[in-house]
Order: sequence, then structure tokens, then C-alpha cells
Amino acid sequence: MTTILNGRHARRGLAGVAAAALAGAALASTPAPARAGQTGDVDGTATASWAVSELARHYRMGLASLRTETGDGATCVDANPDALAMPTPQPRCSTIDWADGEGGVDPVTGVTTLSYDGHFTIWASTGNQWVRIADPEFTFDSTGTGSVTAEVSYGTTTASTWVEPPVAKPGNGEHPGGAPTRVEIVDLLANPNPTPGDASYDDYPYANGFSTTVDEGTTTFANLRGLWAPELVTHLAGPDGVADGQGPGASSDGFVYHTTFQNLVDGSSRVRYPAPFTLTAEVAAAQTAVSLSTDSTGINVGVEGTGFLKTAPGVYVSLREYAAGDPAYTGGSVGDMDGPTAWVGTAPGDLTGTPAANAIIGDDGAFSTSIHLGLDDLAALDAEKLYSVVTRKAHGQGTIPANASQVTETPVDASELIALRDSKSTTGSALTAPVATYGAPATVTVDVAQGGGTVSLAGIGNTPRTADVVDGTATFALPATLAVGTYPLTATTSGDDATWGTTAAGSLVVKKTTSRFTVLKAGPVPTTKRTGRARVTLATGSGHKVAARAILTLKKGKVTRKVAVNLRNGTALVNLPKLAKGNWSAIVTWTGNANVARPAYRKIVLRVTR
Repeated sequence: MTTILNGRHARRGLAGVAAAALAGAALASTPAPARAGQTGDVDGTATASWAVSELARHYRMGLASLRTETGDGATCVDANPDALAMPTPQPRCSTIDWADGEGGVDPVTGVTTLSYDGHFTIWASTGNQWVRIADPEFTFDSTGTGSVTAEVSYGTTTASTWVEPPVAKPGNGEHPGGAPTRVEIVDLLANPNPTPGDASYDDYPYANGFSTTVDEGTTTFANLRGLWAPELVTHLAGPDGVADGQGPGASSDGFVYHTTFQNLVDGSSRVRYPAPFTLTAEVAAAQTAVSLSTDSTGINVGVEGTGFLKTAPGVYVSLREYAAGDPAYTGGSVGDMDGPTAWVGTAPGDLTGTPAANAIIGDDGAFSTSIHLGLDDLAALDAEKLYSVVTRKAHGQGTIPANASQVTETPVDASELIALRDSKSTTGSALTAPVATYGAPATVTVDVAQGGGTVSLAGIGNTPRTADVVDGTATFALPATLAVGTYPLTATTSGDDATWGTTAAGSLVVKKTTSRFTVLKAGPVPTTKRTGRARVTLATGSGHKVAARAILTLKKGKVTRKVAVNLRNGTALVNLPKLAKGNWSAIVTWTGNANVARPAYRKIVLRVTR
């Protein structure tokens, strides 16, 4: 019997419970939250937003006219006319937005790459110089570490009013280094303040940590932050690295204000650091689909996962229980999984390791596993409680906000679990195993109170034995050669359409069999001139035929002779040596073994007369 949970693939976006007030120093010991398990391609759905920096947008360059060309994909947000100095004032944008971005997330490495078309231009009224930053591309991992590159160009305009796009000053031609060149503009860092006490970073103003949230299929990467990349400043400084207007063939061989892009807060408390980025994308998020089925011993909660990262150590999949009235699971503190749990690894070797994984995540980010609810679990089900299948990063790697990339939750209806449990009755079984004797057949019986089917008996040998239930009893005839010892046994009934399978435990004790020498007879008796013979028979209480080596000791006075007695099927015919004249005692002994007790010795007298 199988039930699909209304076809729902429900999940709650728990990743990116953003640490909105984490100080930079704290992040040295608390990694930033990871993204919410996104995988796959992003085709024209991504957006990006950037305030650039306070100084680049405002004072130092006189007027920050952040303009875009039609169709380029970048727009000016919250534009206000600048009061500073242009016959035709241009907008000073507080934020630049891009739309229609493309890219994707690598499901194996978790690296996100998003690229955008569109540009903005910063124009410095002093010297008529401008810098254009176009077509940014973002590459970052689950901690927000990576880089931003863009096509960067610069030049000079002679127009008395704003010209879009800026034109080169007559006679200059192109600045030697000013043609559009893709360079790294921002070095993205999970923690831009790695060294507390370092004056270079102490005033870093953007304390909020990188976070990832998912809402109705849209993933938001917030507070992607970092430092201006040295490559940007080097590029803007021009070929000779001075930007002093003395370069060959140009009135300025670089962007004079390239030092504006510095990682600091200047003496006027103006922020020069790059402001954080915010990106959004419609990326497939990690999710699970749950199905329910039964076997003989309980309910299997099948879990199909998609959109998961194939990064070690994988994920735990658990059925969690919440008391009625508790708030819904929010991921504020995941901790170790409670309830029945499966581990989904990432490499084939995980399936044979210790502990062994139940499944592995494929290269496509998918997995299939199940959680088994035994009869004890079923008995504890409560219609007043809430149940959910929850995933999280395995082996202690999922504590929020350290790594929320694999956290999902799929509700499981308690009434459906209980309905499956109650669709069968629970019946008892009892295992009976009388004390057995080595060498005699042993019998174990399992009485089943209700239902038929079969019973599997485990605990003797590597392969369980199976017997049918006949008139409420399954009978197992065990071999007579079971070694002496105690055998813990587990009987599992198969159940049927109306009854659950059950288990019963017991022990089979096998004790040693007794033994005794029943025959010691000489004939012919040896003489001083010829050998003789003797017959030896060893019998056991269980009827087991012994194969062993006994000793026959011949003794007269201080003279002793020993003869080996090789018993086969409990019997041996022994050659006796020539003996001196007189009365010789003949005594047969055996030490016994692990399965047969030591017998008492047997003695006869040999009279050698000639």
C-alpha cells in the first residue's frame, strides 16, 4: 500500500536566516550562511543592485552622473539632480540596478556565477574625466567569497554639457589604457575584516554578513561585500601608473581620480569602500518529495531530493516530531537530527564506509532514500503532533547560521501515518527454544498469535532460515552439529495484508553430550613373540559418532607402553605390541573436546603367559 502526500513538494526556506548584525570580527569564528541548495541554470531572471560607494556617488568627483544607455539593462535608482555644477544637471543615483542576468550554480562545487548587461558612468566635473563600469559578472561560493569583474573604460570629454556616451577629447584619440578592459573591480570576501586591529580594515562600515534566502522560488544573495580590487586601481592609473597627465600622446594617461577607489573611510568620514551587492535569481532550490509505503515491519518514508549540493559530507534526512502548539520549525537551531534518520553521502565509498551512507547525491543534485518507522515508532505516533521530513548538512556541519545550504522541510500529515499504521493489526509472537544437546537434532518453534505468512529465524549461521506458519506455529529443525554455546535468536514474522510483522527474541543453548567407553577388548592377546589387537568403542549420550584420538596405556610394574587409538565413528581397532610375560593393565582414556564431555577411563588386564 502506497500513499503520495497530495503530490506536494512542500519546503520551507530556512537557509539564509541572515545574521543581520554580525560584526566583522565575529565572522572570523562564525562562517557566513551558505546558499539554500540552489542548482541549475539561471536564464534571464537574475537581478543585481549596487550603491557603488558613498564617495564614488557623491562628493569627490563633483557629480556622479550614473547614466545608462537604452536597452543596456542597467538603471539609475533614486536619482536626484546634483546641485554642483552642470549647465544641465544630471541624475545622481543612489543605486544602480541590473536586470535580465544569466548564469547558474554548479551543483558539485556550489559556486554561483551571474552576469549582467548594462553600464553606468561616473563623471568628474573637474577635468571632464569619466569612468564607465559595464557588464558585471559575479562569481562566489556558498560563503560569499569570490570576485566581481566588469568591462572598465575611462576617458575625457570636452562637452560643456553631459554627453552620453562621453566622447574623447579631440586630438587625444583613445587613452592608451582607457579602452574597455575586463578587470576585477571588487574582491568579494566572507569576512572583509580578517585581522582585528589592522588599521586598514578597522573602519570597514558594512557589518552585516552575507546571507541567502529563498522565497517562492526566488533566491536573494544579500550583503555580498568586499574590497576594491587592486587590479581596478592599477587599470585606472594608466600605462605608467601615475595618471598625472604626462603620458605619451594624451593630456591624461589615466583616470586622475583613480585613488578614489580605496578601502577606507577618509578624513571627512566619507566611505570609500565598495558598498555591498544584492543579487536575486530564480534558481531551483533544494527540495524533497515524500511518499509513504508499508512493508512487513512498518512504514517506509520515501524521500526524493532534488537541487542538493554534491559536496561532502552530504545531508541527514530525518523525520522530526513537534508537540502540538509548538511554533513551526524555523531553523533557528537545528542541532543533531532527532527521530529516525538516514545519511545521504556524496561519494560511492560512503556506501561502504563506517558508518555507511543510505544513498549518495548524484551529479545532478538528486538522491533517493527512505526512513523506516518500526512498530515501536508507529506505536508512538500521535495525531496531535506535527511531523516533517527535514534535511540538513550532515556530520555536524548544519548548525544555523554556519551552513544552511541544505536545510529543507516537508510536512508529513500525521493522519496519513496513523491511517497506514491502523490499516493492519499488531499481533504478538513467541519464540521457544528448549536446551539442546550436541549431536542431537534441535527444534525451535515460533508461535504467531494471529495471521499467517512466514517466519524468518536469524542467529544461526550467516543466512536466516525461513519456515511457513502452520496452524499458528513455525517450526525450525536445526542441525545436530550445532557447536556448544548460546545462540541469540530473532524471529521475524512476515505478516500479511491484515497484520503487521512482529519480532520475537530468544536464545538456543546447546550443551555438551556425555560420552563413555563401552568396549575395550583384546584379542588376540599379545605374547612375548607376537603382537595382539584390541577393540575400543566410545559412545555418546546423543548418539553422535566421535572421531578423535584416544590413548591406550599398557603398564606392568614400572614399565609403561602407550598406543594411539584413532577413533572413527566412535570405534577403533588397535594393534598391541609384543609384551613381556606377566599381567599388564590396559587403560583407555580421552580428554574430550569442545562438544563432547570427557569420558571415564576403561581398564582391562592382559595376562601374557608365554
